Amino acid sequence: RADRETDNDNPIEKAEDVARLDKDSKKFLINVTNYPSLTVTQRYDELSLKGRYAQDLKQSLIDRKMIEEIFLAIGSSKQSTFLVPTQKAIDYLDSIEESTRFYKHIGKTSPLHQLIQAMIIEYFTDKNCVVQNDYQLGEKFVDVYLESNKVAFEVAVNPAIDAERVSSALDF
Repeated sequence: RADRETDNDNPIEKAEDVARLDKDSKKFLINVTNYPSLTVTQRYDELSLKGRYAQDLKQSLIDRKMIEEIFLAIGSSKQSTFLVPTQKAIDYLDSIEESTRFYKHIGKTSPLHQLIQAMIIEYFTDKNCVVQNDYQLGEKFVDVYLESNKVAFEVAVNPAIDAERVSSALDF
């Protein structure tokens, strides 16, 4: 059926697609998940990947809906390309018992939101802070919570949607 060829919600098709990940694809995907703040260029260097092979490997994971590209300028730097794992990738890595410590259930957040949240968690984890992802405070949740400092972060990437969430988080 034509609709099955484009529908990637079938769990059997998902499992078969993931099972076909080769060693380099798995290594690349694990790197994306464990080092969210690396740009694509830094990631290629980190993994000693070069040229067309590096680009094809990244594109293969994008085509399989395992990662997404985010284009972002941080500070005064020019725009860089970052990679974010999809829920499919998180589920796969969990199934093979690989760490997904910077990414929890992705849910309905945008890839940009996920990236910024993961970067905050990575930064403070590297500083040996006790960090909680999607932490419940009372009846509300915050994106990132530093237990040792009792500081909460709410990531807002869309002012129209996130303004209410940020202002409600300030009630604490």
